[in-house]
Amino acid sequence: SMLLLAACSSSGYPTSYDDQPNAEGVSNVEQNWTEACTVKVTELAAGEANTVCGCSYSAIKSEIPFEDFVEMDDRLRGDVTSLLVSANDATSTEARVSQLIADCIANS
Repeated sequence: SMLLLAACSSSGYPTSYDDQPNAEGVSNVEQNWTEACTVKVTELAAGEANTVCGCSYSAIKSEIPFEDFVEMDDRLRGDVTSLLVSANDATSTEARVSQLIADCIANS
């Protein structure tokens, strides 16, 4: 599984996926996801990063409750190895996110 989340929340902790939009209307969470995702996916699949990151963000936003996303982000910030442990639990948010990203890569 891929570690795509760096600290996804900046100061002021967004309260939803759509919170804190910038001048272009892109939310704080989407900006942070896309930046972290692009760096990681570029290492794996150069040229596909924009497609994969946009696809995975849309999938996450529609399928994963924001509270679950934030809890996962907090775990990853506290201990990156939690991704590896949690990803072995198919019901975990980490595993679901990893699968959504894998599906996006497969379809890109």
